[in-house]
Amino acid sequence: IMPLLVSLCALGSLNGSIICGARVLFAAGRDNLTPFPSYIGSINHITDTPIWALLSQTAFAVVILIPGNFADLVNYFGFTAWIFYGLVAFALMVLRRKEPDLERPFKVVPFPVIPIVFILCSLLIIISALVQSPIPSILSLFFISLSIPA
Repeated sequence: IMPLLVSLCALGSLNGSIICGARVLFAAGRDNLTPFPSYIGSINHITDTPIWALLSQTAFAVVILIPGNFADLVNYFGFTAWIFYGLVAFALMVLRRKEPDLERPFKVVPFPVIPIVFILCSLLIIISALVQSPIPSILSLFFISLSIPA
């Protein structure tokens, strides 16, 4: 039963990653923040989905899979995800310092210990990936650099 539960959890995570990733690409295309064609930021009027963003994301995944294997795709995604997880924790700390009077829907106790530990763990995972899988990690950094607005 455990393999089945793990498979269901992985499927749920994959579903969330696909939907969120395509929405980010859609929003960047809509706001002309990418070097890609503007139709990536369009919505299909029949399905109300960002079909071109989904197809573009699928094409990127296929391109990554062609020379390698599924493990390479996991390395690309994991490395990139941990960069942004760490950046989100850092942004939390910056926001709490710059806007101390903002309403807080949740508390991080003990602040700032938990975010600092999380950022350090993120850095360790990122460094480990760079050491163990340098080529996928460097390619991930290249793909991230493509998303920096001009």
